[in-house]
Amino acid sequence: MSKALVTFDHVVFSYGSENVVDDVLFSIKEDDFIGLIGQNGSGKTTLLKLMIGLLEPSSGRISRLTKHLVGYVPQKSSQTEQQFPITCEEIVLQGRVVQRGLFRMLTSHDRKKAQEALDAVGLLDRKDALLRELSGGQQQRVFIARALASEPKLLILDEPTVGVDEASQEEFYMLLALLRREKKLAIVIVSHDVEVVVREVNSLLCMNRKLVYHGNPEQFVEGNYAQQMYGKGRKFIHHNH
Repeated sequence: MSKALVTFDHVVFSYGSENVVDDVLFSIKEDDFIGLIGQNGSGKTTLLKLMIGLLEPSSGRISRLTKHLVGYVPQKSSQTEQQFPITCEEIVLQGRVVQRGLFRMLTSHDRKKAQEALDAVGLLDRKDALLRELSGGQQQRVFIARALASEPKLLILDEPTVGVDEASQEEFYMLLALLRREKKLAIVIVSHDVEVVVREVNSLLCMNRKLVYHGNPEQFVEGNYAQQMYGKGRKFIHHNH
């Protein structure tokens, strides 16, 4: 039986008197590939920050299996780094700081782990390249490698395919499938591209402050959840792989 990596137990988060996340209850397990969806203002970003540990609940409880559990790839990761002459390997080495601590020197072991992470995303041969020399899809892989370098059990990606063309998106999801198998990762992906996400993941979390739906994509498509979240007339077609 799969272990729960992160568990939300009736979690509430409020800004002032307004509940942005309201009585949310679910677990992320070792073999999960979860799509987190919802309209703007539905609480997705806040839920993400609670998962990562950047926010603490106003009430309820969040439990985690280990301290250094989560690898996080934020939205539009590359924009700041592109302004500096930084190599792919140097970016990925930043992920080792999670393991070693901020004020400890990086070692040859850390460099080896960074190179293994680059190899896992197919970019070891570009380790000395500057980030700005890479395509948008390759840059996204570098930041996935940075997250992998911290040796997480859970990988969280926030809108990872924004600005990436259709062919690169297909390669991206193939990479995630490979990482799940080889690294034994649980993955949470936040996306507005709902029709793609429901084809790729094995579980959906649908937010509208409360948890509107938590379950498999087929039942989401077959039910009326899409209309609850996105309005009448919105339907999704689910294709089995």
